[in-house]
Amino acid sequence: MNTKQHVNESTNNAASTALECPQCGKSAISTSIEPDKFIYGAGNSAVELMVELPVRHCNACGTHYVDSEAEDIKHEAVCRHLGVLPPSAIANIRKKHSLSRAAFAKITGLGEASLGRWEKGINIQNIGNDRFIRLLEDTRVMQQLQGVVMSTGSKPLQRKSNVLPFRSLEVTQEVLQRKARFTLRPVA
Repeated sequence: MNTKQHVNESTNNAASTALECPQCGKSAISTSIEPDKFIYGAGNSAVELMVELPVRHCNACGTHYVDSEAEDIKHEAVCRHLGVLPPSAIANIRKKHSLSRAAFAKITGLGEASLGRWEKGINIQNIGNDRFIRLLEDTRVMQQLQGVVMSTGSKPLQRKSNVLPFRSLEVTQEVLQRKARFTLRPVA
């Protein structure tokens, strides 16, 4: 774990995008894999997590830095600690069914924006949503859910007789005058 593995990025993978130094802009980048400890959480629930990060080294100017790949590795470590799917697994489940994010959201009832944040590693899904997504990996479960959506999707929503629509307030001169006179007062 204490050993560093060095990789010269210029000869590593010709198909990958060449890395450039954020300091000097040169592509003379090598990478070492180095252990890193970081704290996740706060207070009594804080834990120390250990990862191995790719640390970039510019051979031209001597700058050392980490990039988004390191952040992704840390995010996946947090997901493993929490016992939830990492971003790539969520995206892979959706792609397994050949669905766009919008179509997946429509079928599952999950928010399209939430899916995007989970797949990009911006947020971590709660345990309930994580378990639901895990169930969706099974093709039979997804087909059943699609069947439910198809059978109910074409029907207009029926409002229950005891539910009234939200009443909006028309903005009149009287409403604007009342608004101008309104002030909050402390309760004695």
